[in-house]
Amino acid sequence: MRPVVQAIVILTIGSAALAKEPPLYSSKEAWQRVVPVNYQRRPEFAFVEADTRLPHVLLIGDSISMSYTVGVRQRLAGIANVYRAPDNCRSTRQTLAEIETYLGGVDWDVIHFNWGIHDITHLNDEGRVAPPPEGKHQVGLEQYTDNLRKLVERLKKTNAKLVWASTTPVGQKTEVKGYRRDRDVAAYNAVAAEVLTAEQIAINDLYAPVKPRAEELLSDGVHFTRKGQEALAKAVSEAIRSQLIWFREDFTETPPEIPVQQEHLANPDLILTRLGPGEGQIKRSFHENTPGDPHYVWSGLCPRKWAIAFEHRVSSIDLSGRGKVRWRTKQSADRVLRVIVNTGDGWLVSDRGTPQSEDWIIDEIDLTECRWFRLDIESVTKGELVENLALSRVREIGFTDLMPGGQSKACSRLDWIEVYGKVNQRKKTTQ
Repeated sequence: MRPVVQAIVILTIGSAALAKEPPLYSSKEAWQRVVPVNYQRRPEFAFVEADTRLPHVLLIGDSISMSYTVGVRQRLAGIANVYRAPDNCRSTRQTLAEIETYLGGVDWDVIHFNWGIHDITHLNDEGRVAPPPEGKHQVGLEQYTDNLRKLVERLKKTNAKLVWASTTPVGQKTEVKGYRRDRDVAAYNAVAAEVLTAEQIAINDLYAPVKPRAEELLSDGVHFTRKGQEALAKAVSEAIRSQLIWFREDFTETPPEIPVQQEHLANPDLILTRLGPGEGQIKRSFHENTPGDPHYVWSGLCPRKWAIAFEHRVSSIDLSGRGKVRWRTKQSADRVLRVIVNTGDGWLVSDRGTPQSEDWIIDEIDLTECRWFRLDIESVTKGELVENLALSRVREIGFTDLMPGGQSKACSRLDWIEVYGKVNQRKKTTQ
């Protein structure tokens, strides 16, 4: 009987060993088990308490990426959950061995990644830094290219939007030591650009803006000062934001009081539609003698209700769960600028919007927190509340205040608009 008992014990232990580990990025305990002990108190490795309504962004990279992680999180707060891989990812060689751990089985929206500064580092046979000829590249250029292709192939399978960050320069404090050289950074960046361009992956060039300021922004010839970290965080967050946004419209500068029209759009991917009985008097305006006054869309001369909408030429947008509108506006006399959407089953208008203000303000409207009402687009009149609404395929989006204009004292003004959500790509139609 004893052998049978032993077999049962072995099977039980084996079954426990096969139990699925908690997801790395959603379990604090799992996260702390994976992050190296020497990194656990560092803020960039803090466990991320995610807002499930927001998109998920992953940063993969070495200590340079570690230095800008917190700054990127701060800049994208309320826009995305920003995670980083649970370690210093160092080289392409290390990441190839650990990529599945780094990805963690998450449905990523954007992955921003880099390897290079460790790959170019010269090491001797004992694994210590040493200039050539004693030292050899940790990962040779040919192997680096092959590793990078393999990593890109794996990252593409995530269906995330991918952004490659070029490797940052080597400054004089390190250059003189010989084991890291800026000419190697340039060579590795060049082959990386070829690989990423061929794969049609966005490139965030962090090398070019840093190079002329390297001695100012680098503390030791490789790592960044606080000022340098802030500059990188700004550049990285802007690159990520550009991947999360459906569109931004700034409009072109025009003479005052001209009816807004298609040729005034700065974004070539958008189609403008003026709507409602007052649509012909929706103007572009500005005050030439007011410093800092923008060129803006203005409803002041609309004798009747009005609306503006934008259609994207090549995609629709999924606003369910992650939809957000961000704009710079100024309303007066109880006007509230609201969001309108066309789902294909008719027009809707949000209950929430941006109210009047004394000056220009930047406001964000979380579309998941809005209630939506039917909108008679011919008269721009709000109708009944729509329950259990799915905004998974919005074709057009725009704005209205549901009121006619009343000159400068009773109107809505809009400087620019950004729309965030999950983009539904569709094929371009031939003209």
